[in-house]
Amino acid sequence: MAIAKRESHRADRVGQRVLEELATALRRDYRDPRIAEVVLSAAEVTGDLSIATVRFVVIGDGPERARARAALKVLDRAAPGLRAKLGAALGVRRTPEIRFVIDDGREEVAKLDALLDEVGRELRESARKGDAG
Repeated sequence: MAIAKRESHRADRVGQRVLEELATALRRDYRDPRIAEVVLSAAEVTGDLSIATVRFVVIGDGPERARARAALKVLDRAAPGLRAKLGAALGVRRTPEIRFVIDDGREEVAKLDALLDEVGRELRESARKGDAG
């Protein structure tokens, strides 16, 4: 049990470093406008440190899903080069394979937030109508 906990803690630490190093490399070394609005939101590394799943969101105006898919294509093509840079920065024996995924969780939170705002407005309106009637 202690070994599993230690491996998990190491994977968490490596995941945090992966997130930091990739965010820095993307800002410093890549000028593609399709990833200019990309924000890395999380990185999860497997216990054996072989795979790093990196979640991202696209900020700004416009059709978010289409922009996220375009950014995903660019990030997937950049992944081998990013992995090489990551290996040099991490100093681990085996650099994790990088897999980018669109962070749908944040999109769902935004939808729920909008829905709650709408319900709140409807409740206030019905309360006003009840007071007036």
